[in-house]
Amino acid sequence: NQAEYVHDLLSSNGTAVLVVDMQNDFCHKDGVNRRVMKWPDVCSETVPHIQKVVEAARQNDVPVIWINADYSPGVVNEAFEAKLRQRGEGRPCVTDWGRGIIDELKPSPQTLVERGSMEIMITKPTFNAFTDTPLKDELRLRNIETVVVTGVATSICVESTVRSALFEGFHTVVVKEGVGDLPQRTRDSLDRVELLFGHVASSVDVASSWIRTASSTMGIKD
Repeated sequence: NQAEYVHDLLSSNGTAVLVVDMQNDFCHKDGVNRRVMKWPDVCSETVPHIQKVVEAARQNDVPVIWINADYSPGVVNEAFEAKLRQRGEGRPCVTDWGRGIIDELKPSPQTLVERGSMEIMITKPTFNAFTDTPLKDELRLRNIETVVVTGVATSICVESTVRSALFEGFHTVVVKEGVGDLPQRTRDSLDRVELLFGHVASSVDVASSWIRTASSTMGIKD
């Protein structure tokens, strides 16, 4: 069945977590999206679920890749630049603070040093984490076949990344409580993912899949 199929995907050694755009300009109350564009808080409810998945990944030697937007002039392509200009002062991720990962999730320097190539940052210049970035190469280098996707916004950067992951040959599992957007947009996007682009699972199921796999490897039965 579907649950067992997803568990089998997650149980393979070739799995990585992507955390998409959990940055100040998208999430913090003083960030551009909430302060200027008057977006609601679409991040807070996702944080504990992303924390659960990231901690489980760290404990089970699963790579974590932090995907961070940089929409500065000169970084984005010409067509995207024209679109971003339409937002005026609502253009996100053009300052160091705005591009920073929110404090609730930001990995410590010690964690990055200790994890080394198992926990890295990738900067993306558009909605899709695969376009004009080394993400595909970094995943192939680690023999990754399945990506677990979390972050914001579900219907924009998350879904763009999930679509491209499939087209690049990766299985995808979206953590349903670990993605944020306007509620109806999240529901519609997750429906599209399940129908066409990948799979949807809870943070508990994702984390427990790795724990069950580790237990099986050590000969421990549930």
